Amino acid sequence: MKPGNPPRNDMGNLGRRQFAIRRQYPVAVFVELPDDARPDVLTPIVELLLELVLDDGAFFFDDEDFLALASVVKSQGRTMLPQKRLWTLWQCVANVASLDGHAAEIGTYRGGSAYFIAASFLQRLGYEVPMDVIDTFEGHPAGKLSEHDSAIHAYVSKFLSTSYESVVDYLRPFEHLTVRKGDFSAVAADLPERTYRLVHVDVDLYVPALECLRYFGPRLVRGGIVLLDDYGAAACPGIRQAADEYLAGGGFQTWDTRSRQLVLVRR
Repeated sequence: MKPGNPPRNDMGNLGRRQFAIRRQYPVAVFVELPDDARPDVLTPIVELLLELVLDDGAFFFDDEDFLALASVVKSQGRTMLPQKRLWTLWQCVANVASLDGHAAEIGTYRGGSAYFIAASFLQRLGYEVPMDVIDTFEGHPAGKLSEHDSAIHAYVSKFLSTSYESVVDYLRPFEHLTVRKGDFSAVAADLPERTYRLVHVDVDLYVPALECLRYFGPRLVRGGIVLLDDYGAAACPGIRQAADEYLAGGGFQTWDTRSRQLVLVRR
């Protein structure tokens, strides 16, 4: 991958073995591809790399508490979320800290963002907010890939470098946090009936995202937040589709953070 300028202003001159990614970034990136490569699969990968490379912490330099906690989870290699997405989580916690209800995260991978959420509540309130953390710990659920999702998610080797046991051990410092293993639709059937103040949904796919919205939306307290990750990401077109379908029913104020996250606030 090499940065550069397009030849003149004609993207068509790039040739058969190159494609350009410009989108919202202040640079153009050109990628050399083998003859049999699929740009529709590689584009989301390159966009993710750009987000990580161009992640800018300058906006947060004056919040020492945030920087300290974000540094902990990033240094431990437990989250793929860039700093700007952690900042959104930090702000969501601040906005719901005074509300009642539990917290939840669906799609935790290695547990870093769950740790960040739990520690953020503890730091702000001086006590833990009960939290459910749910993941298959075996990649995306079988049979949940739909026509709304990118082909990149068909690769079964994604998100396998984790385990239920390792995440339970990592999150052990939080006494009121419960890690649950399984496809969300199966786990939800056994969840106690309760209300929520904050739910972080990071599931990548249309069907699981819609399932989460339909379950947690009615259980949010007034002013409670669902933070939907990968909204607008090229790798996860199903997330926008799920959000648009669910939000058609009304009842929420939404904020597009432009960090590939959508904040849903229950009215």
